[in-house]
Amino acid sequence: MGNMSLKKLTGICFIVGVLANTLPFILTIFAGATPEEGVNIFQFFSGETIKYGTAGHAYSLISVIGLALVSFSVLMLREIMQGDGKDDNPLMRLGAYLFFVASIGFMVSWSLDNAMAWDSSGEVAKNFMKLEMGLFFTFGVLYAAGGAIVAFCLVNSSYVHDMFAKVFSAYNAILFLVQINTLMTVDPNSFASIMPIFMMYGIGNLLSLAFFIPLGLKLMK
Repeated sequence: MGNMSLKKLTGICFIVGVLANTLPFILTIFAGATPEEGVNIFQFFSGETIKYGTAGHAYSLISVIGLALVSFSVLMLREIMQGDGKDDNPLMRLGAYLFFVASIGFMVSWSLDNAMAWDSSGEVAKNFMKLEMGLFFTFGVLYAAGGAIVAFCLVNSSYVHDMFAKVFSAYNAILFLVQINTLMTVDPNSFASIMPIFMMYGIGNLLSLAFFIPLGLKLMK
């Protein structure tokens, strides 16, 4: 490990982190269910979290680790770009900061799954799910904004293909708007009110793999 450079470490963390973020999402899609219209979404999803049991604890831990690694990599990428002789980009500073703060919010949100999984009665878990979704919808606005800015700053860089950077930036800009709309219009008894944001994050997970893995591999060279 003595010859581990910052670039290589950042690349490894990008790849491991984005895979760790995506795995729990995919597993919950296959293992979980969706509520019927009219069912309270907070009670339904807290009940699903309780059903996961030990697996739920694992999903939460893996996601938190993934978020920590990716946010570290985004912060280090800004330093690496400066080290390459590029001028300090204030937009990159802003994007990395928003991404980091949002990641902390998401980590707290994911950690609440542990508390819900321990509540076998489900009486307290429903309120924890409200808190979790409140954090998710609020910090998600910062997460999308940070992702859009960071990707935009990578256009014309040597680390990712320009088209990938533009698409990822545009997608996060759209996600930013959808996130705000969901926060303002969510109906606790309507899954349809949060379906768009869930679909956006599903597609976003795939785009993140396509964006961060090549970026990580480039940094590792």
